[in-house]
Amino acid sequence: MHIHPIIAIKMEPAVVTDALGEQAAANATAATATGGDVIATVSNETKAYKECPLDKYGCYCCEDEYDGSIFNFTCRTDHHGRYCCGETCGEEDIHSSTSCFTSRDQLRQAVVEYTSSNITISNAAYQTYGNMSDWCVSPLDDMNAVFAHLPPSFNENLGKWDVSNVKNMSFMFDGAFSFTGDDLNQWDVSHVIDMRGMFADACCSFNANLFKWNTSSVLEMSQMFENAQIFNRDVSMWDISSVKNMDKMFLGAQAFNQDLCAWGRGSSGAFPYSAVTDIFRDTACKFEDSPVEANKGPFCASLCDLTSSSSMTHLASLSVALSLVISFLLK
Repeated sequence: MHIHPIIAIKMEPAVVTDALGEQAAANATAATATGGDVIATVSNETKAYKECPLDKYGCYCCEDEYDGSIFNFTCRTDHHGRYCCGETCGEEDIHSSTSCFTSRDQLRQAVVEYTSSNITISNAAYQTYGNMSDWCVSPLDDMNAVFAHLPPSFNENLGKWDVSNVKNMSFMFDGAFSFTGDDLNQWDVSHVIDMRGMFADACCSFNANLFKWNTSSVLEMSQMFENAQIFNRDVSMWDISSVKNMDKMFLGAQAFNQDLCAWGRGSSGAFPYSAVTDIFRDTACKFEDSPVEANKGPFCASLCDLTSSSSMTHLASLSVALSLVISFLLK
């Protein structure tokens, strides 16, 4: 919660309501636009005090704290970072949803309303569902594109969400321009099957640690980080034993440069070498070529397994040549 302190003034306790009410409203609008003092007539006395600034929606409010002789006026912000009015003031959200979402479409509609640039729609969604970080989504098994193509400012804290039943997270954050996802590492994704395009085009802010994820059930990872331009985290310990498709997984992830050789060293046939087209193209990888099964690499930052059959043949040839040279020199 952002707190904006306002100057302390001497004022009689009995006149606080009047000073903050209708008598001051007319002057408040004009004065706050320029940050000036508000002149209010209270109990036949003219008193000057600093009013809380207006936000872009023309909303302002003050919370007063009386210490015996001084009223300290402070402006508080609501869950959207706007100056709050009336009952939305407070350190903690007073509204919370006690019921759970039961369908993907219901959740998507709530997300769209909650993040709407229309202040009336947005506040209505907040009153209905409470703070997004506290939403109950545990019954859902489908979250396909629920956060796709929202207003650019979207960056909610979702770390407390129970997603343990979700199977489909395809394109979930597609085009999430400002989303950082810093709290997603705690998610239980052990039942997710489809992560296709999950963070595709999350272009400018997403670089979350996801190393704790249990991806053992995932079949689809194609386009998962496509054009996630600043993403560069170690995911080498992910269990990719079930994955069937990684085409374009990191395509256009311009900062990505991780050693993923561990993926090629897994159990026989685990890595989907036949479905990795352009997996590292247009990244920061030292080796942008798609991994080849015969070489068990390259995997982005490394050529990887030097004990592959082709490498062993090459090393054997060098060894024979070196032996011949040494024998010749010793004659």
